[in-house]
Amino acid sequence: MPKDFIQTSSSIEREPLLSWNPSALKGSHPTDYYVPHFGRDQDTKDTLEIISNAERYHTVDWGLTLNKKKKAGPPPVPNFGRDSEIVDTIDNF
Repeated sequence: MPKDFIQTSSSIEREPLLSWNPSALKGSHPTDYYVPHFGRDQDTKDTLEIISNAERYHTVDWGLTLNKKKKAGPPPVPNFGRDSEIVDTIDNF
């Protein structure tokens, strides 16, 4: 390989890939604008009607609504108690 293609000395005193920091976006376009709400989509209305009819037909409430807010945080972990292997381990200590 010709010596011209090999970098033998460098004036770079830092690793360029490790020193990169993202820069904050400049205000190139507005981000706090009003978005109109035109109501529910017809597909959504049809789906909710189908769910309602199915619940009525099967006499069950699936609890499917679009208005339900999710609880913050992780779901609770059920406590089923100690299984037999844990009990055996504790007994044999």
